[in-house]
Amino acid sequence: MKVLVTGANGFLGAWLTRKLCEMNYEVSILVRPSSDLSELEGLNFTKEIGDITDLKSVSQACKGKDLVFHLAGLIAYTSEQRKKMEE
Repeated sequence: MKVLVTGANGFLGAWLTRKLCEMNYEVSILVRPSSDLSELEGLNFTKEIGDITDLKSVSQACKGKDLVFHLAGLIAYTSEQRKKMEE
């Protein structure tokens, strides 16, 4: 089964990505170019470069996938960050 994980470099996403790889799923992750992937070292996955706020990159990453786990998100604590979080 081909799966896509958004937020794979976050706490929950890294655990899910690791488990999916252990279960021999064909895993792709959607990450920004600057994402820290150190928690995913040693795992077999395909990296899709994009951003969840960009419909084109999300649509491209979803092509051919059987399942999508959407775990990406921005946690904003200040009013200045709220607009970006809502995107």
